[in-house]
Formats: sequence, structure tokens, C-alpha cells
Amino acid sequence: MSLKIGVPAETHPGERRIPVVPDVVKKYQGLGAHVMMQVGAGVPAHFRNEAFAEVSVVDDALSVFGEAEVVLCVQPPTTASIAAMKPGSVLLGML
Repeated sequence: MSLKIGVPAETHPGERRIPVVPDVVKKYQGLGAHVMMQVGAGVPAHFRNEAFAEVSVVDDALSVFGEAEVVLCVQPPTTASIAAMKPGSVLLGML
């Protein structure tokens, strides 16, 4: 079974950074990880959804937080997002 890495869209006003770029996603996938992203997560950083090949796209952040074993973020997530994380999952970001 592969590791599930999740990338929710950043929601803080003015935030344009994303925690992972397409080249890094390919490296994760090459190591056997399954990467999932919230639709439009890369747009603020000028990456279209198509730039993230073979990534599972989900409609909402709570799906990312609820399904991923590792969640990557830039800004601190909401308490509701943290509460949606499954037991044993890990949050990595600039908190």
C-alpha cells in the first residue's frame, strides 16, 4: 500500500505559495506515493491543474485532510481541517 500525500488549497488571503510543485509531485510518485490535491490548489502559484499529472483531484479540503496520511500546507489549517485528519496522520508545513 502506498503513502497518501494530500495538498489542500491555501485559503489565507494573499497566499500564493503552494507546498509542492509538479516536479516534486513526480518524485513522490516515483517513490510510490499517491498524491491527491484539492482542485485549484496550484492556481495561485500559476500552476494549472493539468500541470499536476496523475494526481487525484478532490473538490474540498476536508476530503484531503480526511484521506491523506501526510498533509502538506503553507499556512496553518483551520481547526475544522485538523479535526478531520485521521488518527496517525501527519501535518507538514510552515506553521
